[in-house]
Amino acid sequence: AGWATRALADRLTSRSRLIWTVVAAIVLAASLGMPATAATTTATAVTLTLMHLAVGAILIAGLSRSSR
Repeated sequence: AGWATRALADRLTSRSRLIWTVVAAIVLAASLGMPATAATTTATAVTLTLMHLAVGAILIAGLSRSSR
């Protein structure tokens, strides 16, 4: 879904890098709600949150570098 969003932004606008970064950051922030509510222990919540942040950082950085 992330790659498709970036590809669509590349086709539709010249500011695709900015659009991708903003959309990805919003989705990452929204995804952090699930570990907080679904975790049964504090350790689980922290682990899930760190995993979401790690994957989000890698995807945002990696797909921000791709361009036309």
